[in-house]
Amino acid sequence: MKILISIVSWNYLSRLEKEIPFLMKDIGKNDFVVVFETGKKKTDFSYSNPQLAIRNCNNNLGFAAVHEIAVSEMKTKQFDGLLILNPDIEIPNTIITRLKNCIEKTANSCIIGAPIYNLRNNQLTLEYGGFPIVESVKNVLNSASYDFNSKEFKITNDSYVVRDLHGSFVYFPRTVIDKNGWMDTSYFLYGEENEYLYRLAKAGVLATIFTELAILHENGGTFSFNDDLKNIREYYKTRNGLFNNIKFFGLKAYFYLNFFFLFKYFIGRYILRKSSFRENDLNFYNFLGHIHFLKGKRGKVFDPNDYVE
Repeated sequence: MKILISIVSWNYLSRLEKEIPFLMKDIGKNDFVVVFETGKKKTDFSYSNPQLAIRNCNNNLGFAAVHEIAVSEMKTKQFDGLLILNPDIEIPNTIITRLKNCIEKTANSCIIGAPIYNLRNNQLTLEYGGFPIVESVKNVLNSASYDFNSKEFKITNDSYVVRDLHGSFVYFPRTVIDKNGWMDTSYFLYGEENEYLYRLAKAGVLATIFTELAILHENGGTFSFNDDLKNIREYYKTRNGLFNNIKFFGLKAYFYLNFFFLFKYFIGRYILRKSSFRENDLNFYNFLGHIHFLKGKRGKVFDPNDYVE
């Protein structure tokens, strides 16, 4: 089995440097890791290994479009599947070995994901367990613990089928991509994997989460450099989330979930003139995301590279 592992790093190579050795120690002789650096901040990170390539993307194309480069390589070099990893996760020991065991269980015909946890002040919390998720599964996930010495999860081995996964750890068989195409690259940031997975579910492609693949994720870490980045993160999450809401649930999803926000924002900014509704506030970027959604605006509006030195 040959797996291509794709990591899109935005100004995060210095952190990734700590995790790459764990990953390289576990990959098979036919696997390959490609890291795409899309940010302005340069580091002296280097890791000499014939199964690892670090490539610079001068133009930040976005999550889906950069991973699409890896998809092309997966096809031309006849890899059996593509594993997407985010740079802001901790790589557990033997994660690739365990993933391959899960791939064999599904006969390499299934999207595979992992439960995603956060660790704050030594407290383990579940960030995402997939959607939909039943109460019995929640109990399994919430009973997990984390061993700080071994950096390993203690969790009951289980698996369950979902329609949606977290984009920080997703495995796609090549046969699924060949048959169904790739993500919608017009999203630029956020929501691409959700739209793709829902589209795959409609085509009858199952997604399965295996609890033994649980990972730690530093939520929002790549956008924590300054408030400007947090603002444009809010813009893309809002705008692209609205496109997904309409696609998945129809117009009623927009009116039920968002009409009240627009009304409240209009009153706060233009009638009451509250300072919390100015251009430098999250509310403004949330509002702008709504407006651009209504205009049908897609693609890159704000380049994160413009907000770092």
